[in-house]
Amino acid sequence: MQRGYWHFRSRFNGDVKEHSKIAYGFDMQQYPEVKINYNSDGTVSEEEGERLLRIVLEQSKNQINSYLDDTNQVLDQNAYDAVMDLFYNRNSNKLTQEVIDAMAERDDEKVWSLLENFDYRYAYTYRYQDNAQEAKAYVERNLGLSERREEEYTIYQNGF
Repeated sequence: MQRGYWHFRSRFNGDVKEHSKIAYGFDMQQYPEVKINYNSDGTVSEEEGERLLRIVLEQSKNQINSYLDDTNQVLDQNAYDAVMDLFYNRNSNKLTQEVIDAMAERDDEKVWSLLENFDYRYAYTYRYQDNAQEAKAYVERNLGLSERREEEYTIYQNGF
């Protein structure tokens, strides 16, 4: 299974399991119905991590396909792969759907514009409910996010 640039963590990356991620970014809050098979030391194996990743990717694929069907749009494989990565990281929402629309239109300038400030708009809208200062601080604390959006744009343009 190709996992892009996702990194495996055998332990949760936060203090409280319910608010952190494990394996390849599996979020217990988003998938409370999924049973995680822990090792005796509280970690998960890479095999279990891949199982959890497949669950998330399947849901993301279904959401993307549903949106594409509902809006009568088509993405080429590179755009689909880039959107899959974006959905994996940011779920299906108005902002990710804007990116799909721009990619389906092959509007490269708009795609870049949407991805370039995506994380600020995401934090502003979904994490900090219209608090510009908190959203800006979030983006500044998480500098890897802009790199991730750049990589998604590269995938959109050139593939993996």
